[in-house]
Amino acid sequence: MIIVLEEGMNVEALQTKYPIIDWEVYTEDSRMYWKIIKVGNHTEVYQIFEDMLKNFNRDDLVKLWSLVHERFNSTEPTQDKEIEL
Repeated sequence: MIIVLEEGMNVEALQTKYPIIDWEVYTEDSRMYWKIIKVGNHTEVYQIFEDMLKNFNRDDLVKLWSLVHERFNSTEPTQDKEIEL
């Protein structure tokens, strides 16, 4: 067997990791879902929060926390928000 290197070969990753750019929580009937929006309009929807965390790495968690923190820092606190938290 001979291994031949090819100069002009383009190699792409088999699995591409898209960074998180936004999130939202929505309900359908009586079920609540977390929708994670990534670059290139790639979305992932989770019904169980634990399943979402299993699929995240540290970078995903840091980015999601900064997005949540940014969203709630830009709004005025209300009585309803305190009840939700």
